[in-house]
Amino acid sequence: MKSRFILVTVLTVLTSAWSAFGQTGGTRPWTIFTGTSDKTAYRGSEMSLIPTTGFNTNLIAADRLKVGDMLQVNLSGHFNAGSNNASSTLTLKFKAGKYVIANTAAMLINSNGVAAAPVPVFWRLMANATCRTNGATGFLIGDGLFQYEYWSGQTNLHTYPLTNIYGLIVGTTTNIALDVTATFTDLGYGVQTNKMVTQNAWIGLTR
Repeated sequence: MKSRFILVTVLTVLTSAWSAFGQTGGTRPWTIFTGTSDKTAYRGSEMSLIPTTGFNTNLIAADRLKVGDMLQVNLSGHFNAGSNNASSTLTLKFKAGKYVIANTAAMLINSNGVAAAPVPVFWRLMANATCRTNGATGFLIGDGLFQYEYWSGQTNLHTYPLTNIYGLIVGTTTNIALDVTATFTDLGYGVQTNKMVTQNAWIGLTR
């Protein structure tokens, strides 16, 4: 009987510790959205990289954000840069609704440039935003990293930051659609079109 009590006590302690790290039933992190389909951005205009189908949605519910909460976005997939235009660029934006939390500079992606990727290569993006204040004039401060292979199978990754040193004033009393968008300045050509395909997408909140 005593050994059974000790076993139950040990299991309780282990379960509590495991939950504290958010693995099963813990308070953090929460999954806001997980994509269950691909999403392709390819046009010469701003397009979302967040899949349209998945577990839950990319909406942060009204009044859910508290001071100290951190929003997290992890995306990955494959990428083509097939433009023959020497000035062709790609710009990525981490957004709350229509407002930009952080963004990259315009990145040269022409097929003759340093960032060339005429065959599909791996890419990933990680972005965070912390809620400094909430309410009608809430304040988010965010940044992130975008990385991709120079050529398929290479271990070296090009790395570009998403930045915004000024932060973003955004109301947290209404729903917020969290998004990441891609804008190509042109379509590319032939079978080597400029495009990004998201295959894995996760949005979470850590408290």
